[in-house]
Amino acid sequence: PEWWRGEESVPRTLGRRLRLPITRPNSRRRKKTQNLTSALVVMSGVLVASERHSLLLLPSPTSGDRAADSGGSEQQQGGVHGGQPLTLFAFGEQKDGKLGLDAARSVRVPTLIPALQDVPICRVAAGVGHSVAIASDGRLFTWGLAQFGCTGRGESDRGRVHSYPLVPPALVGVPFRDVAAAGWHTLAIAAAPSAGGDGAAGGELYAWGYGGSGRLGYPVGAEGESSTPKVVPMPPQERVTCI
Repeated sequence: PEWWRGEESVPRTLGRRLRLPITRPNSRRRKKTQNLTSALVVMSGVLVASERHSLLLLPSPTSGDRAADSGGSEQQQGGVHGGQPLTLFAFGEQKDGKLGLDAARSVRVPTLIPALQDVPICRVAAGVGHSVAIASDGRLFTWGLAQFGCTGRGESDRGRVHSYPLVPPALVGVPFRDVAAAGWHTLAIAAAPSAGGDGAAGGELYAWGYGGSGRLGYPVGAEGESSTPKVVPMPPQERVTCI
């Protein structure tokens, strides 16, 4: 976007709107830049951080003022800010493709993920080596390290990397409403339209990745993992509404 001045700067337009100090990452005033990032989380977007990388959801310039005035809140797993789908940025360690960027080294400032630049995002989650995002139309994208089957694309090789965000084959056509990632596994709630058609009634719970200690909610066999998303068995008529 025009308001993003490249890798070596922070969003100046947003900073002016929020009346906060702006500095470059290589400036001696780094503490000011960190304060700006924290303010953006509370006032203009949602930040989700894992051990070595972060995902940042920000409104577009046209919707930013409206979203900032809505008084939204920070969420651990990320989500719609004031009901407004957001644009996804990433920064941190690029190893294993978990940023979804075409970069050979770590990225020090939030950078737009090209593959999702035209996709309004409403939910995000970050594991140790993988990332997940839900689009406003319900599509669920994964990318990063495939170890333990974390990307849900049917592969679990330790050295296999999926650096381009894609919908896992097993989840094509399945709309989702919420997602959470922890370490090496992921949980996601499928949308089950209520009478109003907004999915508020909850839906089936999917799980994939490392399954040690029963964390996936279904048997995983001797390999201890599931590289393909599967529905977690629940009591009859039960639906999951949040994770």
